[in-house]
Amino acid sequence: MAGRTAKKEETTETPTSAAAPQIQIKRIGRQEARIPIVGTAPLIVSKFSEKAKQMMLDAQQGRKKAKVIRDPEADFQAARHRIGNNEGWDGFPAAGAKGAIVGGARFFNDKKLNMTLLKQSILVVGEGDDGLMPIEHGDGKIYGVDLDPVQREDMVRNATGVADFRFRPMYDPWSMTLRVIYLPDVMSLETVVALVDAGGFVGLGEGRPGSLMSQTGTWGTFQVDDTKEVELVK
Repeated sequence: MAGRTAKKEETTETPTSAAAPQIQIKRIGRQEARIPIVGTAPLIVSKFSEKAKQMMLDAQQGRKKAKVIRDPEADFQAARHRIGNNEGWDGFPAAGAKGAIVGGARFFNDKKLNMTLLKQSILVVGEGDDGLMPIEHGDGKIYGVDLDPVQREDMVRNATGVADFRFRPMYDPWSMTLRVIYLPDVMSLETVVALVDAGGFVGLGEGRPGSLMSQTGTWGTFQVDDTKEVELVK
């Protein structure tokens, strides 16, 4: 219509949204420390033998238990943890050492020592399928290669309360080098060494102070060997 000006249509432009900030995190650092320990009491070891496993399986499957004549030497040999299909050196499971380290943390009154985080922040590495650490005698000698452990005979009570004999290897003197992998962003090397040393009060093997089955355990205790250096591995 003459005399009228067309109204310009208003448009609203949506501003371009800013790009989301990029998430940037660094990889978790890992550090391996080889920490030497030395026993302060005899180490008694008792591997769950293949014979015992078979007897348990037979009982669960209802098979009649055949009477077996006790062989102390065979029991002693079966109780040893050995690398290389029982032809190599004697060792101890690295998992047991980690349990001692984590258990040793209870001796420290530090709220930062969260047990769950500690279990995830420390690994102890062994060799072979069973994750074994060589048991050393001293002067460069290793049990199973240079000499054998002593056969020990003990009277014990089974879970049912029945008295029984146990024929197990005893290592005395003994030492080991723990391959500990930890997170340096979570704890310092000094802290790791302190935890390993405290784990010596928990102990390793049979009759250790930290055993839930024993109230009088004194075997398997250890401490960090201050005569040797802690080695950091890149």
